[in-house]
Amino acid sequence: MSPAVQGLCLSPGQLWVGYTVAAFVAGLVGIADVLTKYKDNPLLALSTGAALQYVVANALFGALAFWLAMVLDMVDIKGLSSAGHGADVVKSGLIVGFGAIFILRGVAFKLAVGGRASDVGPSTIVDALLATFDQSINRTVGQRKDKTVGSIMAGVSFAKSANILPSYCLSLLEKDDAIAARVGTLVEAIHTLDLPGPDADAQKAFLLGNTLMAVFGAPVTAAAVKRFKGQLALDA
Repeated sequence: MSPAVQGLCLSPGQLWVGYTVAAFVAGLVGIADVLTKYKDNPLLALSTGAALQYVVANALFGALAFWLAMVLDMVDIKGLSSAGHGADVVKSGLIVGFGAIFILRGVAFKLAVGGRASDVGPSTIVDALLATFDQSINRTVGQRKDKTVGSIMAGVSFAKSANILPSYCLSLLEKDDAIAARVGTLVEAIHTLDLPGPDADAQKAFLLGNTLMAVFGAPVTAAAVKRFKGQLALDA
């Protein structure tokens, strides 16, 4: 790599579009990760501070990956360095930006450790850092879900709601036999729980609420409970 090209790689210069696009695309990948993993309430997960940190970290890794691609000559930078301004620069930056993500998030370098080949590299560090953010999102979402379940299912009897709530939630959505079978299995598992004490009915109701939220989401579950609230109250 010539000194001129190396200098171009080590500072944004005309490549600022490439860095920006790589960071933007990597940030979108982070958002998609969160939305895909927390399907029961994706917006709740995305609204957490840890999710913001996760997305920002992805964006930074994307920009770093773009820089690494330039330094290692993994992509041709001619188009970016001479295209000037306009659509050509954006197009080149977008193409390189998509590829740059996989350098740090997917590519591992072979390194001999103790005479044995080991898959280590940037992706190892990146995965560890992103996993830390993901765990924080998971804990925060869990705490918020606990409050939501408590609010929705307060005063609800499992014995009175175990049949009507799942059936009503299913009826609100388009027919899906796979979801119906899954819900039936989960509710049956709650039925078979042998919980001691006089609060067993209420405890099972909370488990039912959490199960329905995981499948249908909080808004649908809350609407179903509200619809039959008067008929589902715990016995005094």
